[in-house]
Amino acid sequence: MTRGCFFLSDAHLRPLSTPGERARQRQLISFLKHLHGRAERLFVVGDLFDFWFDYRSVVPRRGGRVLAALADLADDGIPVTCFGGNHDWWIGPSLTEEYGIIVRHEPLWLETQGRRLYIAHGDGASVPSRRYTLLLRVLHHPLAIAAFRMVHPDWGVSVARFLGNDFRRKGEEETPALQCAPVYERIAEEVFASGADIAVFGHDHVARIKVTDAGMLVVLGEWISLGTYGELRDGVFRLRTWRSPDAEPWP
Repeated sequence: MTRGCFFLSDAHLRPLSTPGERARQRQLISFLKHLHGRAERLFVVGDLFDFWFDYRSVVPRRGGRVLAALADLADDGIPVTCFGGNHDWWIGPSLTEEYGIIVRHEPLWLETQGRRLYIAHGDGASVPSRRYTLLLRVLHHPLAIAAFRMVHPDWGVSVARFLGNDFRRKGEEETPALQCAPVYERIAEEVFASGADIAVFGHDHVARIKVTDAGMLVVLGEWISLGTYGELRDGVFRLRTWRSPDAEPWP
């Protein structure tokens, strides 16, 4: 069996005490374990965590078992790349130093299997409100990050939870169809004109593929309820849904 490149997005991992979270993480971990011997590379295209901040000496209480499964993949020689999303833009070197995960905060151009891919979380392309744009600029500023690092983690998480709820309210102001199109289509046209033939995005919790003469636009969906992921094998990109660990995921 030839190995493929796999893509997932928007797991929004929370503490296991969150209703339904244990079952969701169990499904995700079963998927990650299944990639051993099947994956050439894995890309987590943003919002792996519902919140993450890279503190210097403490680890946020969420996603530890998933991180261990990702570290197992990295230890097995399968490169794991994790993009910062709008909920976990503050991931940093601790994921690399402790778990062997490659961290990115910018889109990635990738040439593999005879295809040229553009991979990005996509939150900057979803036409947010001015308030949302300003809020992101403030939160991403180095001075704001330095100040947040000085706040006790328990307080910081409470602030992040409030802001996360605000992000979700902003997203709910538009339907999924309005979030996905025509914005990603415009961005996709630009990257296709720059030489990509597949554009892969996360962020919008709707899974879809749209093929045009210029290229293929992929929106990965999410792992909160859909469990969708992308697979590039032998140059062919497909969207799939992970089924229960008791069933065979695919032939």
